[in-house]
Amino acid sequence: MQTRSMATGAPVSQLARRRKWKFRILALILAMTPWGVAELTLQMLERQPRSDFEDPFIGFDSEQPLFQLGEQGQLYRTAENRQVYFRPQEFGVDKGPNEIRIFVIGGSTVQGRPYEAETAFSTWLQIALSTAEPSKKWTVVNCGGVSYASYRLVPIVDEVLNYDPDLVVICTGNNEFLEHRTYEDYLSQPLWQRKLSGWSRNIALVRAAQRFLQADETELRERLPVEVDAELDYEDAMESYQRDDLWTRAVQDHFRESLRRMALKTRAAQVPVWLVLPPTNLRDCPPFKSERMGAARQVEDRLTDALQDGWYSRPLTERKTLLEMVLQEEPRFALAQYWQGKCFDEEGDYENAAKAYQAAIDEDICPLRATQSTLQILREHASRFDWALVDAPSLLSTSCRGGITDQTILEDHVHPKIQGHQSIGLALLERARTEWGLSNREEVDQQVQKAFRKHLDSLPSAYFERGRGRLEALNRWARGRAIGAKARRGKDARSEL
Repeated sequence: MQTRSMATGAPVSQLARRRKWKFRILALILAMTPWGVAELTLQMLERQPRSDFEDPFIGFDSEQPLFQLGEQGQLYRTAENRQVYFRPQEFGVDKGPNEIRIFVIGGSTVQGRPYEAETAFSTWLQIALSTAEPSKKWTVVNCGGVSYASYRLVPIVDEVLNYDPDLVVICTGNNEFLEHRTYEDYLSQPLWQRKLSGWSRNIALVRAAQRFLQADETELRERLPVEVDAELDYEDAMESYQRDDLWTRAVQDHFRESLRRMALKTRAAQVPVWLVLPPTNLRDCPPFKSERMGAARQVEDRLTDALQDGWYSRPLTERKTLLEMVLQEEPRFALAQYWQGKCFDEEGDYENAAKAYQAAIDEDICPLRATQSTLQILREHASRFDWALVDAPSLLSTSCRGGITDQTILEDHVHPKIQGHQSIGLALLERARTEWGLSNREEVDQQVQKAFRKHLDSLPSAYFERGRGRLEALNRWARGRAIGAKARRGKDARSEL
């Protein structure tokens, strides 16, 4: 017969088990307490959560400031050695009491290509803000670097936080696949280890141990040159791009880490971030490179021959049947997905057309436009870090048939036309009205439009001629036919993966 406790009526053995578990839990708490105290202490002592940590994926041969003091010591100006990739900008060393400083950071879309910063959305934002609230001095600095991916933007964010910004605007995501990186060390790890490594970097104790044990950590990472070394600058540009899903996932992981580091730095500096999703041309830009995975070459040849031999003279049903057959054999064949989108477009089925066009971008072997995964990562980080979000693709699509972005609003595969930049600038003005309580009277909007026209009329015709010439060069470059393309020295390391 089992003995019972007089106080509770429970069996003695059951009480003993409960005491044993309580003792174990108490022992665990006591054992973890010093580690918890140490973690909290390190978190409080660190100036920034990871401000002293380098990019865990890559490093640079050296880092050079984007801005340097002018001769008189009163202005910061874009350093001359950075003006191959950035447009000249300047702002005061001393910030005025009534001055609002905004730094706009990103790639060539931010810079305003194929034109220049004078018609980029940063300039339209400054004009709109100055018109809507003339009592303040609005300084909007364009930090758009040609072909700059997110990992190259992190040091720029780090630098501009030293210039007392009131706001950082970021637009990135189209350039993540432009430069060659092997990610050899990262990809050699098992998947569980890569996920654990990303999670553990959030722990201050792990960061401290890494600093102690890996003092030469920067020597272990892949090194990139000071400035962009884009694959499309080489003669064999398109040959260097091959389907590699593992490498693509590493690029996406790196993208997440770069956004995270920018978020941590701006949060520690208590500077808000507004994120502009990068626009892309869905309708009028075929994939830059398609690649079949396993089907016979005849499948690809059949589509290629049909496209070259009176494609639009064939009945729509025949074209759709051919494309469905190709995609049944090769569901990831980007060119077939694009032309399937064209067929849906022709029928007025814009929802399925948009899906097919986006699928073509996602499966493009030479991804020069933000994929669906890239846009999703951007949205996730905007939500996670409380960044205000300006959805430029949706904004610009309202000017296009069926809500599908095309050459109506975009000059090429990613760069908005001037009116597109104006639309983004106005969307940022609306955000400023919400955040800062600026006037939204109808007459103010009319004054902004008048100021836009005045600025546009002030630009010489040579400005637009240079832009048109640059657009032609951009289109050649994006197709792997860059003017003055470089010969590659040595073996392409990516082919060895």
